[in-house]
Amino acid sequence: ALDDAIDYLVKKYKIKYVSIYDFEWTVTVDYLYKALCILESNKDISFVYWNRRTVPVDYFHKIVGIYVDTFFEFYLPMKNLLDDISMLHGSCGVLRIKDYYKAGKFTLHLTEDAYLTIRLYLNGYKGIYIRDWVEYGQNLPPNFNMTLRTLRRWQTGTFDIIVSNFWKIIKNKRLSFKQKISFIHMFSSIFMPIISLILIMISLIIIIFNISSPLYPYISLFFYFSQIYIISIFLLEYYLVEKRIYGKGSIKDSFLVLLIGWGISSLTIIYYLRRLFIGLDNKWIVTNKLIRRYDFDIYSISI
Repeated sequence: ALDDAIDYLVKKYKIKYVSIYDFEWTVTVDYLYKALCILESNKDISFVYWNRRTVPVDYFHKIVGIYVDTFFEFYLPMKNLLDDISMLHGSCGVLRIKDYYKAGKFTLHLTEDAYLTIRLYLNGYKGIYIRDWVEYGQNLPPNFNMTLRTLRRWQTGTFDIIVSNFWKIIKNKRLSFKQKISFIHMFSSIFMPIISLILIMISLIIIIFNISSPLYPYISLFFYFSQIYIISIFLLEYYLVEKRIYGKGSIKDSFLVLLIGWGISSLTIIYYLRRLFIGLDNKWIVTNKLIRRYDFDIYSISI
């Protein structure tokens, strides 16, 4: 396990910082050096993490990669711009060991990096994210089924963190009101794409069944225009991310990325409904094949 590997390194080498890289990512030594300088100069910062981009193996991976990379290209930089929370993701960054232990280390969870992030902030620590430092690699498995399974694991895990820690976030005195709202937004924004789909379905139902009520003149504009507003924002985000990474954007590609967002959000909601009614656990998301593959994570730790 990753926490055991870090324990071993701390015990043997007395390290003060640890940098974790999955085996598929490039390693830029200059970023590591600069991150150490930031941490040494700013004792109130617990981690420095930076951008990573998916190198697609085919067109499908390019589309899914844009969906994933939007988080790193848009949402995390916006958090930094607002002097708000930052996300500690599981690869490409440097973490202060002392604060890592005080926050409770990596623990068994579908998204152990996101879970460590929330515990760091709940304990009064913080980090920064740097978009202009970019590592490249394979962020996604090389086949369709495993890619969707990985996305479901990420999104289900992050949303599960908010469900499990909601009242801890609300009651925590170390977090500002803005940080609390930001946490809830960051871990529940996965449902934004599905909101636009729901609005479209409601509009179609109203039109097809000719539903009318005294409130219809007041709510019709909301249902018709809000979906256009939300979808336009998503399409623009995906278009700009594709243009930034590949030098050229495509409306068609942006719409396909939106379809991926609708699908993943829907699967996450279905998972929680199933867990609510039949007590489903998390084992169905991670296969034995995936677990055997991740046994090699111990070798991707750099000092």
